[in-house]
Amino acid sequence: MVLLEKSRTWILVLGLVSACSQAPLRPAANDRLSDDSTGTIVKDENGDKNDPIVDEKPDNEQSTDPVDEKTDPKKPDPGKPDDPIQKDPVVIEPVEDANPTVVSKTLKTIAAPRALNPMKGFLPFSGEYPSFPHSMEFFYMPLNEVVKGKGNYDFTSFDRELDAIAKRKHQAVFRFYLHYPGKGHGVPQYLISDGLKMITYSEYGGGQMPDYTDARLFTALHDFIGALGKRYDGDPRVAFLFTGLIGHWGEWHTYPQPQAMPTEERQRAVLKDFDDAFAKTRVLTRKPAAFLKGMDIGLHDDSFAFETLPTQSWHFVKQLADTGLSDTWKTAPIGGELRPEIQLTVWDSPRPSDAESFDECLKQTRASWMIAHQIFGGITGSRKDAALKATASLGYDFAVEGVKVSKSATSWSVEMTIANRGSAPFYYDWLPEVGVGGTTSVVAASGFKLSSLMPGQKATMKVTVPLKKAETNKTLFFRIKNPLATGIPLRFSNEEQDKDTDGWLSLGSY
Repeated sequence: MVLLEKSRTWILVLGLVSACSQAPLRPAANDRLSDDSTGTIVKDENGDKNDPIVDEKPDNEQSTDPVDEKTDPKKPDPGKPDDPIQKDPVVIEPVEDANPTVVSKTLKTIAAPRALNPMKGFLPFSGEYPSFPHSMEFFYMPLNEVVKGKGNYDFTSFDRELDAIAKRKHQAVFRFYLHYPGKGHGVPQYLISDGLKMITYSEYGGGQMPDYTDARLFTALHDFIGALGKRYDGDPRVAFLFTGLIGHWGEWHTYPQPQAMPTEERQRAVLKDFDDAFAKTRVLTRKPAAFLKGMDIGLHDDSFAFETLPTQSWHFVKQLADTGLSDTWKTAPIGGELRPEIQLTVWDSPRPSDAESFDECLKQTRASWMIAHQIFGGITGSRKDAALKATASLGYDFAVEGVKVSKSATSWSVEMTIANRGSAPFYYDWLPEVGVGGTTSVVAASGFKLSSLMPGQKATMKVTVPLKKAETNKTLFFRIKNPLATGIPLRFSNEEQDKDTDGWLSLGSY
């Protein structure tokens, strides 16, 4: 009898998917805007598909302030193994059940986007900064810290930095450089010993930069980028990376000596090397250029809200328009740095004369994240309130509007309507998971492209949960799983988020 009773226990079968599913997968460039049978994209009937959705629920059903979220250590975090990379469940293709019982529910949304979500918002340089919510940290590294000789790479210091950031439950954004004004250069010593000429400059604190006409330098860069991609493409510790390397701070300029920059042909070759080396992890570069068309590379504005709006030829939005890259945000991320001089004052009233409107800059760029280190030094009062609102406004904002469950004796067919109320897409196709009656045994949704959900759009996600016996009064749970086990969970703008279990959206009992 004991064995018989055990055989009746309902179990969701877990399995392993391929190793690549552990990475923060990004979609193929030509698939990112396509529709499919299990992730239908629909235009918001009340507005243009590129305008954020405005929730018009009564005030008493909504929170109005951005949420400064911190993980509650007392809440359970079910299904998380000791391995920092989680194992994924078997993907079950949706199937239709005969004569199902259909139950529909409407979920409650919150008015304001959350101040803490992965792959978006403000971020500091790497370190402990608990005073302001963030999911990512940024760091520089000189190239010669890793490149010790021709084809000889030592990633010890680099891995140590990634591990430290992951231990703080964050994901990394990084940039390698060849010269950093005021701090010295990062040119590998073997190149200098082999005769690579170093050029002295005095701007920004001065230093030395390599002779960008030397072909040996670009052979070394080609080899390094290939090795970097082979080792770290799809690493869940990495959120985004800058192409870096070229120019002061790796920002692709040598101002006021533009003649010192490499030729356009060599710049294009470096960008192509990054595009070839990274098929999963998203790459961003500093300078909009027409030859970026056809490459799966995003852009970063390192003078955000200072030289962003198209009032001068060198401003970011003007360069996007002039190079035909204004729609880059639809398929590749926009990031950068809030200009350091205005990081604490850009929201003051009156605004500093040299600062641009943050909201207008966001509207015209669709940026998802910004380095803003000074904010993490103890911003308070009305400035902190404004910064919380601003960090929440960057990037995506997902809400589940409704759930329909078709129940039969052998399976539950679950359909969810998901809206993107933010200003940009989510640039990875992380795995959606549904749990029935708990969150330790889950089923993955197949065919759903989260990255194709544009601002102002809605999508229907479908998943079928197989059953051993008919089930009633079971609670459904849902999440988009961060492939870094220690990473910040992706949280929906719903009141039901974290209601029963941390990191999971409770969809109700059925």
